[in-house]
Amino acid sequence: MDSIISVALPVYNQNEILPVALESLCRQKNPGKWELIICSEDDVTSVIDSYAYRLHENGCVRIKMDHLEEWIPLPKKWKRIGAQMLPESIGMMLQSGDCFGHERRIELARAAMTLGFDWYHERYGYFFDIASFTLAEYCKKENHTHLNMCMAAKHARNIPESDLRKNIDYFLLNSIPHPKIYTHEVNMGGVDFNGSQNISNSRGAMIAEYRYPFRKVAKKVTEILPHEILSIALNAKKR
Repeated sequence: MDSIISVALPVYNQNEILPVALESLCRQKNPGKWELIICSEDDVTSVIDSYAYRLHENGCVRIKMDHLEEWIPLPKKWKRIGAQMLPESIGMMLQSGDCFGHERRIELARAAMTLGFDWYHERYGYFFDIASFTLAEYCKKENHTHLNMCMAAKHARNIPESDLRKNIDYFLLNSIPHPKIYTHEVNMGGVDFNGSQNISNSRGAMIAEYRYPFRKVAKKVTEILPHEILSIALNAKKR
């Protein structure tokens, strides 16, 4: 049986910007077989349905919708998604609704999981703050959690119960005993958008002022992102 990667997509108040994430999945290069599991309090069915054909054409073998009747903390969403992965899954790739992942994201996550790593992440990446129209590069020197994470399926199926509201990525990593970690050290070009949710106000100031872990880059956002992706993000309204 061929192994797959489970793309975990929790969504909360991201209906307008969600196409950014879906477009990035449709444009993946050499992804192999993968599944998409969406966990959301919002009704995103119409948005997902509009991308279903292209997702399947690009290797997605299953789209699983987990609709919640009420809000739950993000760790509980990760746990629910982990419990719903197909048996042949080797990794749970953490996908945000406002992230335009680089085109090799699934490919690199799969490679790390195939080699037996418990956790994969990337030290570098771009952030774009919508309000200030500022592009910055993320680079965190500390050995913490970084970007574009993927957690081995055997651990994703056993995420502990938690109501944490902060440092959730680090909570997931710490739930793995003696994790074998692969840190990718090259900026692959993906962009995380900031400003489509109220929770992103403080991060927006850090990006606009190039405060650590963000730094100024010579490139313009129009050199990195396709025009249509930038348009989706700029039209996304804060809810």
